[in-house]
Amino acid sequence: MTATVLVTRGTGQNASLVQGLQSAGCCVKAVPVITTVPRYKQEEEAAGRWKNGDIDWMLVTSVNAVYYLAGWKKRYGLGIPDGLKTAAVGPKTRQALELEGFQVELMPEKYNAVSLAESAGRVIDRRESVLLPQSAQAADTLHRLLAAQGINIWVWHLYTTVPEEKNKSLLQSVLKTREIDVLTAASPSSINALHQLAGAYRQVLSAIPVVAIGPSTGRAARESGFKYVYEAEVHSVEGIIEKTKEII
Repeated sequence: MTATVLVTRGTGQNASLVQGLQSAGCCVKAVPVITTVPRYKQEEEAAGRWKNGDIDWMLVTSVNAVYYLAGWKKRYGLGIPDGLKTAAVGPKTRQALELEGFQVELMPEKYNAVSLAESAGRVIDRRESVLLPQSAQAADTLHRLLAAQGINIWVWHLYTTVPEEKNKSLLQSVLKTREIDVLTAASPSSINALHQLAGAYRQVLSAIPVVAIGPSTGRAARESGFKYVYEAEVHSVEGIIEKTKEII
């Protein structure tokens, strides 16, 4: 029997996940539950640091961060500072950075914040300044681990994630049918948005097995009341696909 999988990733980011699950023989229902919007509060300070050469390293943990970074650079007419060293959490983020003209010097073997902190800690001089552009909802894991190593890091919340309200009725209608066998989640924000948008169908939602992209998303799912939570061994779209194939 064909398994039906609910993909909750945002529009514009779910194509490879949908295609991979379909190739695995799944029936996929794509209902994006989150969207991102820019935050302008720290932009001028970031531009000043960028222009003055006050940033030695930039550590990037998501494709979304690259997207908003590119928009900010365009608005302020900024190039890439000479000598800026860049690290990416994984291959998708690395590819996005390279498409924007950044040279990526560092990518950890495991695609998560802990591994990135360990790798960065071995190469960053304690006299260097580090920029961490990320979502306002991002976990503080990377910042905390780097700071504990004595690294000077400035966190810039350049965008935030909000529930995709326009898909509320669609999500509830899908849950009402009780035909979802598995749902996938790529961030803690998606877990929070699912519960907010599910409304009267939260109990139905909580009984659906969740495949989480990594430990922070898995923790958010368990704390939100999901009964069956599985975490991808490789924290990527490919990891989600492989874990989903294991449990269906």
